[in-house]
Amino acid sequence: MINKTNQAEVNTSNLSLFSFDGSIATVKHSANLPSKMIPTINGIKSRSNNNMDEDAALRSMMYCSRFNTCSVPKCPLDPLIDRRSENDWDPVCGMAKSTRHKYWESMPEDLRKALPFQGYFRSEYNRMEAARRRWDSLSDDEKNRIREMGRARLMESRRAKS
Repeated sequence: MINKTNQAEVNTSNLSLFSFDGSIATVKHSANLPSKMIPTINGIKSRSNNNMDEDAALRSMMYCSRFNTCSVPKCPLDPLIDRRSENDWDPVCGMAKSTRHKYWESMPEDLRKALPFQGYFRSEYNRMEAARRRWDSLSDDEKNRIREMGRARLMESRRAKS
C-alpha cells in the first residue's frame, strides 16, 4: 500500500526459520506482498516428479558400502547424476570401477534400468562402449593376432619377474 508521502507501507510479521545446526533465525516477511520465492519453489516442485526420483536415487546409492560416509555430489550409482552439479573443489568418487559395477549388478532390475551408465561415469561408459564397438568391428584374424600379442607380452613379463 502507498501512503500520501509516496512511501511504501509494509506490514511485516516475524517468521522463524530453523537451520541445520539448530539455531533460529528471525526473518521479516511482508504480509501484503507475495513472496518472490513461491513461484520458484512451485516451479522446482513441478519439474521434479515430487520425491519419487529422489527416493529411487537414494535407494540405488544405498547399495554402495561408502554411502553413510560419502559426500560426493555426483555419484555414479545415482540415476539423477546428469541433473546434479559439482564444483572443481568437490570430492570425486574414489570407488573402483569394477566395484561400482558389481554394486550395479546386485541391484534389483528396476534400479538397474534407472541407472544410465551401469555404475560407471558417463566418460568411462562411453570409452568402454567405443572400445567394444572397435573390437567388434575387427576381423577374426585381427582379433587372434591381438590375442597372441597379448599372450606373448604376458609370458615375457612373467619370465622377467622370475
